[in-house]
Amino acid sequence: MSQRATYMLFILIFLISQPFLLPAQFFAGITTNAGSNFERQGVNVYGIGLNVSTGYSVNDWIETDIQAQHYWLSSTSGKYLSSISLNTKFIPFSSTIKPYISLAGGIGKLYGKTLIFDGGSEPVQLEYDTWLLKPIIGIHADTGFLDGLEFDFSFFYELNKYQSENLRINLFGANLGFRYKFGK
Repeated sequence: MSQRATYMLFILIFLISQPFLLPAQFFAGITTNAGSNFERQGVNVYGIGLNVSTGYSVNDWIETDIQAQHYWLSSTSGKYLSSISLNTKFIPFSSTIKPYISLAGGIGKLYGKTLIFDGGSEPVQLEYDTWLLKPIIGIHADTGFLDGLEFDFSFFYELNKYQSENLRINLFGANLGFRYKFGK
């Protein structure tokens, strides 16, 4: 079994089994992302994207979720960055405003037409597998107008390392969006 297939199987088993073993409150959310990066070549890369997540709260201070995200990049080494990751979140105290820190890890793909020409006049299509590590610090806050709907704001640093090349894209930026909690 390949490394990617093994990782995906682990995520699937983890998410399916845990809610039956522990009391959980489920949630689903969507955020917009914006980040920038200075590559080692000195090229500034900007990225905007969407992050969709679903997971559950084990208790008041620990949560886990799976995240799927997609970036549109202003990069000469690839125009799109998609990934899936498993995230563990720690909430030191619970109130109407809940600060949190979390760490996500997963796999992704950088792809799109590059402006690096390969002996011709047209850009070439490139794809690179990546792995990512993403520390996050942020807050959840009750919106006040719908029970279970929370505002989500965070800062992140995302390391994306190409598996086949000695290159990387490290994005520093922010997430802004909402999530809805349901069930007990």
